[in-house]
Amino acid sequence: AMMYGQRAEFYAFRKQYPQALSDFEQALEEWRILPPVRDSNGQTKEQLRATWWLRKGMVRQQMGQLDEALNDLNQAVALLTANRPSEFTRDNVPQRTEAQVYTEQGKLLALKQRFAEADTAYRRAMRAYEAIPYAE
Repeated sequence: AMMYGQRAEFYAFRKQYPQALSDFEQALEEWRILPPVRDSNGQTKEQLRATWWLRKGMVRQQMGQLDEALNDLNQAVALLTANRPSEFTRDNVPQRTEAQVYTEQGKLLALKQRFAEADTAYRRAMRAYEAIPYAE
């Protein structure tokens, strides 16, 4: 699963969106076989899954598949809210991921001219960003 996720990121970077989409789908299909440990970025298995849904949605957005992209982001939101940590992690990965998901969700909703929902998504993103403790 990790190999597919990493290769999908590579394809997305190179703007090879069909290949990226295929690999994100494969990574999501095989995520259960990941060990229950944190990856090199500090993400748990469930947070990594939410990140893949986020990135899959971003790829679909680039491909012009706005409805499908919004569905993917909704999947990421559902995973993040179901697996919300009770305390901050060392590097605040869950809060950063949640903020990014809501930001992308707001963009898609605005593109679809669903402005009230976009505003709600952006407000959630702001709350998630504000929850991240920054060094002073």
